[in-house]
Amino acid sequence: MQSLFADLPEALANPRGVAQRCAVAAPKRAPILPSLAGDREGEEAMLRAEAEKGLEARLAKLGITDAETRKRYFDRLDYEDKATATQRNYQQLSPMLGATLAACEQLSLYANTGRAFAAPSARVIGDRKAEESAQHEIGAKALLLDGKLNANIALFNLAKENIAIPDDNGLTQQIGDQRARGLELELAARPATGWYVQGTYAFLDAELTRFNEFVLVPTATGLMPQLFNRTGNTPAFAPEHLLTLWAARDFGENLTLSGGARYVGNQFAAEDNIYPIESALTFDLGLTYRQGPALLRLNLKNLTASEYETRGFGAASVIPAAPLTFKATLGYSL
Repeated sequence: MQSLFADLPEALANPRGVAQRCAVAAPKRAPILPSLAGDREGEEAMLRAEAEKGLEARLAKLGITDAETRKRYFDRLDYEDKATATQRNYQQLSPMLGATLAACEQLSLYANTGRAFAAPSARVIGDRKAEESAQHEIGAKALLLDGKLNANIALFNLAKENIAIPDDNGLTQQIGDQRARGLELELAARPATGWYVQGTYAFLDAELTRFNEFVLVPTATGLMPQLFNRTGNTPAFAPEHLLTLWAARDFGENLTLSGGARYVGNQFAAEDNIYPIESALTFDLGLTYRQGPALLRLNLKNLTASEYETRGFGAASVIPAAPLTFKATLGYSL
């Protein structure tokens, strides 16, 4: 160090003084940003004018001249503008009613019904009703084979109304209804000491009972929005059949080996029901080792490296599922 700064002997003789002179702390204050229009109101007006100018250019490029369609885009712009953002208040009772009948020690029956509501999506503009849903369910739970088998079965019906439907431009002005009904079955058994087996099955009959959406369609004059009626179609990612099987075997108190299979039936990637996603069957394995408060879990997923597709981004894409995957988890309980 002395050889590097031999020409500054006063600095070598007083290093603390040099460090103190170099210590600079900027005063704390709010950021000072230049104003392009002079004040807040002017900035908002300027931003609005620029946004409207950009929207005009975009609509002209797309060849959209229909007055009603143009109004929807400018209404959307108004909704996103803080100065004119839409505000809504919803107040509604969400009643629920349920009853259980214990027919005997091994069997109980139940039924429940209820209604609920939710505010529309933030992407919905203008006056919109709250999304409403009604669910009805009946079922039974039984304890069989001297307590070695638990069986649950349920029948359900779910209806949703006033669902917001965004179009391909992110503009949401349509509403729709859908219903889903089906059956759920679950069996859980301990057939022998150290063994645990579980199986679940679900049948789903889902339908869009009222569903219209605008889609940009290429024409000779450019992209033009067209209204398509999807009523009667199946909702996206609603497989008719879903089945899982899982078994686990304990080897002493420290080691558990498990394995299972999962089947997902055919489904669609979007409400237009054009692109089908084929059914898939996958197999998994797991190994868990416990030693006192420590735990090590190893998992192998999709053992056969089955190729299938899962939910993507929006209505125009799907994502290939992960191939054979290894996962290790280490845990410690305090």
